[in-house]
Amino acid sequence: MKSLSLKHALGLGLLLCAVFLSVAPVSFAQQTEGGGVPAAGSSEGGNTSSKSTFAITNPLNADSIGEVVLSFITIFSYVVILLGVLCLIYVGFRYVLASAEGDKGKLAELHGYLLYIVIGIAIVIGARVIVQVVINTLAASGTINQGVINSAGKILQK
Repeated sequence: MKSLSLKHALGLGLLLCAVFLSVAPVSFAQQTEGGGVPAAGSSEGGNTSSKSTFAITNPLNADSIGEVVLSFITIFSYVVILLGVLCLIYVGFRYVLASAEGDKGKLAELHGYLLYIVIGIAIVIGARVIVQVVINTLAASGTINQGVINSAGKILQK
C-alpha cells in the first residue's frame, strides 16, 4: 500500500480544515433557530410545577451554541494560520539551504511544499468569505428561511 507523503497529508489536512470552517457556521446557525431547550422557569417543557429553579451563569461571551462554535473556529483558524506561517518559515529556510547546496531534486520538492502551504493558508483565510458567499446564495435562492440567515449573519458579525 502506498504511503501518504507529507505534502499530500498537509494539503489534505488544510483542505479538511477549510471545509469544516466554511460549513460549520451555517449548520450551527440552523440549530439556534427554534427547537432548543426551554429557558429555566418557563412552562414550555410541559413541567408546570412550581419547583424552585436555579440559574447557571454563562462563563463564556456567547449566547448560543453557534457563537461558541464560531469562537472555537476562530481560535482554530488562528492556530492553523500560525502553524502555516511557521511551516512557511521552516520550509523557506530549508529551501535556501537546498539552494546553496544546488540540489535540484530537493528544490523541486520544497517548492511543492511552499505551494501547498501558501494555498492552505489562503483557503483558511478565505473561509469566512466562502461562508458569506454561501449565506448570500442561500438567501437569494430562498432555500433557507430568513430567521436562519439572520442568525448566521449575526454570528459572523461578532
